Amino acid sequence: MKQVTTTDPGGTSWTIRRRWLPWTVRWRGRGNAFHALDGADLAGSFDDLLGMPLLLLLVGALLVIFLVLPIVLLIVELVVTVLVVAVAVVVRILFGRPWLVDAFEGDGNKPRYVWGVPGWSASGRAVDDVAGQISSGTSFPIVRGGKLVEGTLSSGPS
Repeated sequence: MKQVTTTDPGGTSWTIRRRWLPWTVRWRGRGNAFHALDGADLAGSFDDLLGMPLLLLLVGALLVIFLVLPIVLLIVELVVTVLVVAVAVVVRILFGRPWLVDAFEGDGNKPRYVWGVPGWSASGRAVDDVAGQISSGTSFPIVRGGKLVEGTLSSGPS
């Protein structure tokens, strides 16, 4: 994946990249899953002989739910992503599907502009061209040979 970071004359940071997939792989687990087990009173209430196996069973179930399951899901998603990327690259090459070039303003999650650019090398040049235009203060970056998929002429960078 080609990615360039630049700054416009107004000081806003921009990230321009060639997109492989429409989604990103991310950790799906909870942040601090074991905050309920922080207190010593929880262990103190299980002081009989039956309480300790129940506590171990509870801790084991929490480990499976909040640690093992998200790791398994992450691995499955990574394998699926690798397979989809391989198929997507072959399909894009065989059928001439355009590569998506995104321009993100600041730390945004959603791209401000998206262009469809046919060809691997042309999409790489488009990333460099857009970065150069944004850093020079162009009101709306134009990609030669590309089609604007998302974004408008009136919402260009200031």
